[in-house]
Amino acid sequence: MAERFSGKRPLEIAERYSAGEIDREHLLDELSTWPYPPREPIDIVEWNVAGMGDEWDDLGIATSRGYITYDDYAVIFDRVEAAETDTKGRQ
Repeated sequence: MAERFSGKRPLEIAERYSAGEIDREHLLDELSTWPYPPREPIDIVEWNVAGMGDEWDDLGIATSRGYITYDDYAVIFDRVEAAETDTKGRQ
């Protein structure tokens, strides 16, 4: 398990949330700060359909299995995007 995360992968974290082992804010915090691989800037619809690799695919799988909602997914995406924008702004 990653040292500061509730699971080895985002899908496992979502499964723990679905099982009631962690609360929603804990889920959102962990999945928003997960060290996802870099992604090319593309339209969000393409991102949802195409998938972006292992950890990004985990979020789509978690949503399709009902572990997280589309609203959760959107919050996570927005937080990740905001953090990336903030990091780029500091460079």
